[in-house]
Amino acid sequence: MTTRRRQRGSLLIIAAVLIVVIGFLSTVAVSLSVNQTRTAVEDLGGAQAFYLAESGLERGIAQWGTNLAYTGEGPTTFGGGTFTVAVATTDADGAPLPANQRRFTSTGQVSAAGGYDSRVTEAVAQAAGGGGIDHIVSWREVIP
Repeated sequence: MTTRRRQRGSLLIIAAVLIVVIGFLSTVAVSLSVNQTRTAVEDLGGAQAFYLAESGLERGIAQWGTNLAYTGEGPTTFGGGTFTVAVATTDADGAPLPANQRRFTSTGQVSAAGGYDSRVTEAVAQAAGGGGIDHIVSWREVIP
């Protein structure tokens, strides 16, 4: 009879340990899932802000192609966020650009959990002699 009681006591201890281990693993799994979801949301906000900045560049360059007096705009609401376009006659280092070139800096911004997510892109465009845009001289994403 004492052997049977010892076996029952052993099973009770094993069952308790298994419950604790399963509870711990469940907690870890939930924590990983929450962190992964948070990271995915942050990545989505960054991607949306980047594409808004790209939209601003495209719009700014197109506007300048039809009106060489264009000096920028914004904030302009578009696609669930905003973009702002600035136009400069100097390069990123402050050196003057040729008369037929302009530097466009566009900032895309979207609401994100706990604040805003923003991205900045920049391009230098060259006007064609007869009007319109000849080509894009350079493009970059500005990393703060």
